[in-house]
Amino acid sequence: MGMAALTLAANCLGQGTNVQIIGATANKDRTVTIRWKSESNAVYRIDYASELVNSNTVWSTLYDRYPSHGTNTFWTDVGDYTQEPPIKRPQDSPMRFYRVTKTETNTAPAPYVVVTSPVGGATVSGELVISVVATSALPNLYVQLFVDGQEMNGSDDGTNFLINTTEWPNGPHLIFATARAASALGGIPNQPASTYGWKVSPYVNVTFSNYISEISFSEPYFEPALGQTQRVTAVFGAYSDWTIQVQDEFGNTVRTGTGSGHAMQFDWDGAGDGGAFLPDGVYEYLVSATEATDPGGSSGGGGGGEPSMPMMSAMAGGQTSYFTPAPPVPERFEKLYGPLSAIEVAIPGKVLDGFLAALAVESSGVSWQGGGSLLAAAAAPKVPKRPPVKPAKGVVSTFGIAYWTYPGGLTNQTPPDGLGGRVTIDGNITTSIAFPPVPDFKSCAAGFQKVMTSAAWKLGFHKFDGTLSKGELIRNDLIGYSGSNLFNTVDLGLFMSHGNFGSTLDFSQAAGQSRQTYFAVGGNNPPNSWIRLSDFRFGDKLKWMAILACNSLEEDAYQSMYNKFVLPIGDQNQPWTDQLHLLLGSRTYCAVTPNFGELWAKKMKGGLFASAQPVMDAWFNAGIDAYRGQPRTGIFANDLYFKVVGWDTTFGDKLRLYTIPDPTVDFLEDRNQRVFP
Repeated sequence: MGMAALTLAANCLGQGTNVQIIGATANKDRTVTIRWKSESNAVYRIDYASELVNSNTVWSTLYDRYPSHGTNTFWTDVGDYTQEPPIKRPQDSPMRFYRVTKTETNTAPAPYVVVTSPVGGATVSGELVISVVATSALPNLYVQLFVDGQEMNGSDDGTNFLINTTEWPNGPHLIFATARAASALGGIPNQPASTYGWKVSPYVNVTFSNYISEISFSEPYFEPALGQTQRVTAVFGAYSDWTIQVQDEFGNTVRTGTGSGHAMQFDWDGAGDGGAFLPDGVYEYLVSATEATDPGGSSGGGGGGEPSMPMMSAMAGGQTSYFTPAPPVPERFEKLYGPLSAIEVAIPGKVLDGFLAALAVESSGVSWQGGGSLLAAAAAPKVPKRPPVKPAKGVVSTFGIAYWTYPGGLTNQTPPDGLGGRVTIDGNITTSIAFPPVPDFKSCAAGFQKVMTSAAWKLGFHKFDGTLSKGELIRNDLIGYSGSNLFNTVDLGLFMSHGNFGSTLDFSQAAGQSRQTYFAVGGNNPPNSWIRLSDFRFGDKLKWMAILACNSLEEDAYQSMYNKFVLPIGDQNQPWTDQLHLLLGSRTYCAVTPNFGELWAKKMKGGLFASAQPVMDAWFNAGIDAYRGQPRTGIFANDLYFKVVGWDTTFGDKLRLYTIPDPTVDFLEDRNQRVFP
């Protein structure tokens, strides 16, 4: 029988306002739910580490900006399959330590948020629409849905969320929503810091009841060319004859599998029924089952190697409650669970102040409690995981994300003009500019990444703050620089930054005596650093490049760069090289919303009720949706415009259907769209 290990320790390593973890639960699906003592108006970050190395422990963030539930808060670790490499579930990690840190508190009145449907006590099945109502006196409101402490995909309309209950085990589950209200959107220089109010809705307890349950996939995407397979599993309410149909994006069934048993296990190698490998992309998996006579009471599983699902179900022994008080840790673990040799100890030989205990957990999912600010969970038995609902076959294309959030704010001297002076910025003669923090860049990037990976796009890089250097972004042919054109290694790029436009000429090498747009460099780079738009050179593999920054394509600066042939769209002096198709940006001031990246990606991807939009149209429409309803104050006192620049043949480009430009006959054009109001 498989074992899972857990270690709780008090007053251990770590910096910041760490809190006391009071309990944890090993769930039936081998996720880990942790609970901690919390303040009612606080916001938390959950970090993890693979090992504790005294003060040199390397912590990485699992989840950020998670609001308090009151005096006790819980969150569920399901890993993060949108990262590259993916953060695996706890069951796939030899050891995982957790640190919970209070990062901020409410600075504005909390919004109102409630789950209106389904109602508490309901029994639900199949696809379920969960309706959430949220209101606030502040102009910007962002709502997220959680099931059992795991964040769900975003809502297309901000109110209704769709989940498929067959992905979970049958039994009780808990639904709640979080709402974050903000006084202003981020990304605007010389603007006072935004104030925030957070709120968690009342819990709604429901029961999932399905004949087919625990539909799961082993991988968020798999690459048959590398010998990988996709394992699809499910559990049935009784011994059944089952069928699985793999369907392409047009609804055609391209692979069929059948079998019998209490559960299904189907390994797909990416080939169709005829044996030929199918194109890369996103495929639907349709599972059907009919109750049948069990020939002798044996449990089916459709494959060998791992315990069949009925055996797993029997070992699980029923649904684990997140909220039932856990039994105390036994004084002598050996008396109940055997020798301690299977236990992982967090810090061998270290004497800790306070509570220190180790507890091995059988696959029944026994829950436990103890004090402490750190928690570690070792690997549990291998069982199906629940990555994105429609895992992809192969890699269609790649994308990259880079940004600085400017923690604590940033003040930069204005850019040098190449002649010993400084450029006049935004029409003002000034010596420095103050930039506020933009934490919403992180939420924007996470939403974009989640949708793109679900569309069979592979993350090439996700760099931000201390992991992002100026030299990685800029050209490699600038005197005194060793840039690496990082974005040119992927097909689609998203860069987010503070942006300004120059009102006077820039005589530096890349600028070529043009007026430029500038991006403030944050992170661990030298102070007073800037990137000119012409310091980039977008092209090679890169087809579409988006810059979410104020004034990234300000009209006068754009015309000046166009006239001096320094726009970073490929290399106009070498038309035989691969050229960027489209450069997407903003002609005016703009702002970031937490869901902008998700909106843009969803519109490009398309779905069940909306066809895929061209890259340019999706950019414009994402801005319109993101800014809808803003009050006519601040930057929104003026009209806001997005701009797209590209070759005349590429404005209709879609992610899966596009035109290769030929600069010897095509010509550059631009498109403008008012996005507010």
